[in-house]
Amino acid sequence: MSLIYLSSSSSEAEPFSLRIASQFESLLGSGCVLSKNNGTPSAHEIRSEIEGCDVLIVVVANKAPSKSEDISPYNLIDNERVRLEIISAMNKDILIVPVLIDGARLPGTGNIPGALKKLHACKSFHLREVFWSEDLEVLLEYLEEELSFVKEVKEKLSKSVEVNYQRLAEFDGRKPEKVSLQSSDFLQ
Repeated sequence: MSLIYLSSSSSEAEPFSLRIASQFESLLGSGCVLSKNNGTPSAHEIRSEIEGCDVLIVVVANKAPSKSEDISPYNLIDNERVRLEIISAMNKDILIVPVLIDGARLPGTGNIPGALKKLHACKSFHLREVFWSEDLEVLLEYLEEELSFVKEVKEKLSKSVEVNYQRLAEFDGRKPEKVSLQSSDFLQ
Protein backbone atom coordinates (compact mmCIF):
# COMPACT_ATOMS: atom_id res chain seq x y z
CA MET A 1 0.00 0.00 0.00
CA SER A 2 1.30 3.43 -0.93
CA LEU A 3 1.42 6.32 1.48
CA ILE A 4 0.60 9.80 0.20
CA TYR A 5 1.49 13.01 2.04
CA LEU A 6 -0.86 15.91 1.32
CA SER A 7 0.43 19.40 1.99
CA SER A 8 -1.92 22.38 2.01
CA SER A 9 -0.34 25.62 0.88
CA SER A 10 -2.90 27.69 2.79
CA SER A 11 -6.02 27.48 4.91
CA GLU A 12 -8.06 27.75 1.68
CA ALA A 13 -6.39 24.54 0.45
CA GLU A 14 -7.10 22.46 3.57
CA PRO A 15 -10.68 21.43 2.69
CA PHE A 16 -9.49 20.33 -0.74
CA SER A 17 -6.67 18.31 0.82
CA LEU A 18 -9.20 16.53 3.07
CA ARG A 19 -11.45 15.85 0.09
CA ILE A 20 -8.58 14.51 -2.02
CA ALA A 21 -7.32 12.34 0.87
CA SER A 22 -10.70 10.70 1.41
CA GLN A 23 -11.06 9.97 -2.29
CA PHE A 24 -7.51 8.61 -2.56
CA GLU A 25 -8.10 6.32 0.39
CA SER A 26 -11.29 4.92 -1.10
CA LEU A 27 -10.30 4.80 -4.80
CA LEU A 28 -6.55 4.05 -4.61
CA GLY A 29 -6.53 2.17 -1.34
CA SER A 30 -3.67 4.41 -0.25
CA GLY A 31 -2.96 5.73 3.17
CA CYS A 32 -2.83 9.49 3.44
CA VAL A 33 -0.92 11.76 5.80
CA LEU A 34 -2.21 15.32 6.03
CA SER A 35 0.16 18.13 6.90
CA LYS A 36 -0.60 19.92 10.11
CA ASN A 37 -1.40 23.59 9.59
CA ASN A 38 -2.33 24.08 13.22
CA GLY A 39 0.88 24.75 15.05
CA THR A 40 4.40 24.44 13.78
CA PRO A 41 5.76 20.89 13.61
CA SER A 42 9.50 20.59 13.94
CA ALA A 43 11.69 20.07 10.89
CA HIS A 44 12.52 16.60 12.23
CA GLU A 45 8.80 15.65 12.47
CA ILE A 46 8.16 16.82 8.92
CA ARG A 47 11.18 14.97 7.53
CA SER A 48 10.28 11.72 9.27
CA GLU A 49 6.67 11.88 8.03
CA ILE A 50 7.78 12.63 4.45
CA GLU A 51 10.42 9.86 4.55
CA GLY A 52 7.78 7.19 4.98
CA CYS A 53 5.70 8.40 2.03
CA ASP A 54 5.81 7.56 -1.64
CA VAL A 55 4.26 10.80 -2.93
CA LEU A 56 4.04 14.41 -1.81
CA ILE A 57 1.01 16.22 -3.13
CA VAL A 58 1.13 19.99 -2.69
CA VAL A 59 -2.41 21.37 -2.83
CA VAL A 60 -2.45 25.01 -3.93
CA ALA A 61 -5.66 27.03 -3.72
CA ASN A 62 -5.07 30.74 -4.07
CA LYS A 63 -8.05 32.88 -3.41
CA ALA A 64 -7.83 36.19 -5.19
CA PRO A 65 -6.93 38.82 -2.60
CA SER A 66 -9.21 41.80 -2.36
CA LYS A 67 -7.75 45.23 -3.08
CA SER A 68 -7.63 46.02 0.64
CA GLU A 69 -5.68 42.85 1.53
CA ASP A 70 -1.92 42.77 1.34
CA ILE A 71 -1.53 39.01 0.81
CA SER A 72 1.09 37.43 -1.36
CA PRO A 73 -0.49 35.48 -4.20
CA TYR A 74 2.47 33.15 -3.78
CA ASN A 75 1.77 31.89 -0.26
CA LEU A 76 3.27 28.60 -1.41
CA ILE A 77 6.78 29.99 -1.02
CA ASP A 78 5.94 32.22 1.93
CA ASN A 79 4.93 29.20 4.02
CA GLU A 80 8.01 27.78 5.75
CA ARG A 81 6.32 24.44 6.51
CA VAL A 82 5.40 23.87 2.86
CA ARG A 83 8.91 24.82 1.74
CA LEU A 84 10.40 22.32 4.19
CA GLU A 85 8.00 19.58 3.03
CA ILE A 86 8.92 20.15 -0.61
CA ILE A 87 12.67 20.26 0.06
CA SER A 88 12.46 17.13 2.25
CA ALA A 89 10.67 15.25 -0.53
CA MET A 90 13.23 16.43 -3.09
CA ASN A 91 16.08 15.26 -0.86
CA LYS A 92 14.51 11.79 -0.53
CA ASP A 93 13.67 11.61 -4.26
CA ILE A 94 9.96 11.30 -3.52
CA LEU A 95 7.48 11.98 -6.30
CA ILE A 96 6.10 15.53 -5.95
CA VAL A 97 2.80 16.45 -7.57
CA PRO A 98 1.50 20.02 -7.37
CA VAL A 99 -2.31 20.05 -7.48
CA LEU A 100 -3.72 23.42 -8.47
CA ILE A 101 -7.31 24.09 -7.44
CA ASP A 102 -9.65 26.20 -9.58
CA GLY A 103 -7.12 28.28 -11.49
CA ALA A 104 -4.45 28.51 -8.82
CA ARG A 105 -0.94 28.93 -10.18
CA LEU A 106 2.58 28.17 -9.10
CA PRO A 107 4.81 31.20 -8.71
CA GLY A 108 6.98 32.05 -11.71
CA THR A 109 10.48 30.59 -11.68
CA GLY A 110 11.91 34.07 -11.10
CA ASN A 111 9.91 34.31 -7.86
CA ILE A 112 11.01 30.99 -6.38
CA PRO A 113 14.17 30.66 -4.32
CA GLY A 114 16.83 28.00 -4.98
CA ALA A 115 15.78 24.38 -4.65
CA LEU A 116 12.08 25.12 -5.04
CA LYS A 117 12.66 25.91 -8.72
CA LYS A 118 12.65 22.13 -9.26
CA LEU A 119 8.95 22.27 -8.40
CA HIS A 120 8.30 23.59 -11.92
CA ALA A 121 9.83 20.40 -13.35
CA CYS A 122 7.16 18.34 -11.55
CA LYS A 123 4.03 17.45 -13.46
CA SER A 124 1.20 19.50 -11.99
CA PHE A 125 -2.52 18.81 -12.19
CA HIS A 126 -5.50 21.13 -12.18
CA LEU A 127 -8.58 20.15 -10.22
CA ARG A 128 -11.66 22.19 -10.98
CA GLU A 129 -14.76 22.11 -8.79
CA VAL A 130 -16.95 21.85 -11.88
CA PHE A 131 -15.07 18.85 -13.31
CA TRP A 132 -13.79 17.40 -10.04
CA SER A 133 -14.46 13.72 -10.84
CA GLU A 134 -12.91 13.87 -14.30
CA ASP A 135 -9.86 15.83 -13.18
CA LEU A 136 -9.35 13.58 -10.16
CA GLU A 137 -9.54 10.50 -12.38
CA VAL A 138 -6.68 11.84 -14.53
CA LEU A 139 -4.62 12.46 -11.39
CA LEU A 140 -5.40 8.98 -10.02
CA GLU A 141 -4.35 7.31 -13.28
CA TYR A 142 -1.05 9.20 -13.21
CA LEU A 143 -0.39 8.25 -9.58
CA GLU A 144 -1.25 4.59 -10.16
CA GLU A 145 1.15 4.46 -13.11
CA GLU A 146 3.98 6.21 -11.24
CA LEU A 147 3.52 4.19 -8.04
CA SER A 148 3.49 0.88 -9.90
CA PHE A 149 6.69 1.92 -11.70
CA VAL A 150 8.38 2.83 -8.38
CA LYS A 151 7.26 -0.49 -6.87
CA GLU A 152 8.62 -2.42 -9.86
CA VAL A 153 11.98 -0.62 -9.68
CA LYS A 154 12.28 -1.31 -5.94
CA GLU A 155 11.51 -5.00 -6.47
CA LYS A 156 14.11 -5.30 -9.23
CA LEU A 157 16.67 -3.42 -7.17
CA SER A 158 15.99 -5.65 -4.18
CA LYS A 159 16.42 -8.77 -6.31
CA SER A 160 19.61 -7.40 -7.87
CA VAL A 161 21.11 -6.63 -4.46
CA GLU A 162 20.25 -10.12 -3.23
CA VAL A 163 21.81 -11.78 -6.30
CA ASN A 164 24.97 -9.68 -6.00
CA TYR A 165 25.27 -10.47 -2.30
CA GLN A 166 25.01 -14.18 -3.07
CA ARG A 167 27.70 -13.89 -5.77
CA LEU A 168 30.05 -12.04 -3.43
CA ALA A 169 29.56 -14.67 -0.75
CA GLU A 170 30.37 -17.43 -3.24
CA PHE A 171 33.42 -15.50 -4.47
CA ASP A 172 34.72 -15.17 -0.91
CA GLY A 173 34.35 -18.93 -0.49
CA ARG A 174 31.60 -18.58 2.10
CA LYS A 175 28.43 -20.52 2.00
CA PRO A 176 25.78 -18.14 0.69
CA GLU A 177 23.04 -17.47 3.18
CA LYS A 178 19.60 -16.13 2.58
CA VAL A 179 19.51 -12.40 3.26
CA SER A 180 16.46 -10.53 4.43
CA LEU A 181 16.48 -7.07 2.92
CA GLN A 182 13.40 -6.08 4.86
CA SER A 183 15.51 -5.12 7.85
CA SER A 184 18.17 -3.48 5.72
CA ASP A 185 18.34 0.28 5.44
CA PHE A 186 19.69 -0.05 1.92
CA LEU A 187 16.36 0.53 0.18
CA GLN A 188 15.23 3.37 2.43
